Amino acid sequence: MKTIKPVISFYILITILFTSCAHWDDHNINISVKEQREVYQFYASYSRYKTADVEYYINKHIGSKKYYVSNDRLADVYTELDDGTKFHIKSSPGRLKIQFNKRENSEAAYRKIKSICEGLKDVLTESKNN
Repeated sequence: MKTIKPVISFYILITILFTSCAHWDDHNINISVKEQREVYQFYASYSRYKTADVEYYINKHIGSKKYYVSNDRLADVYTELDDGTKFHIKSSPGRLKIQFNKRENSEAAYRKIKSICEGLKDVLTESKNN
C-alpha cells in the first residue's frame, strides 16, 4: 500500500503541472513592429485562443475582402483592398505577420494599415475579464 501513495502523488503532481502549463500560453504575447523606409512590418505571437479575436478585428477593418478561410488553417495571402491598399498577411493560430510595402501604396493606405496594427496590439493585450 505504501508504494501506491507515492505513485498516485506523482500522477497528481504531473497532472497539475500539465494543467498549469496549458495556461502559460495565455500570457505569452510577443509583438514587434519593424519600420524601414520602404517596408512596414507587424509581427505578433500570442495565445491560440486569441486567433478568432484577431481574425474578427482584421476582417472588420479591411472591408469586403476577407483574408481568413478558417481558424485552423494557414493563411499566406497578398491582398488588395477596395481602396487599392496592397499588403501581405501570413498567419496561423497564434501567429500573425503583416507586411506592407510603402512604395506600392499611398500615404493614406500606410496610415490605415498602421492604425489596424495599432488596434491589434489592443486586441492582443486586452483581458477577456474587462
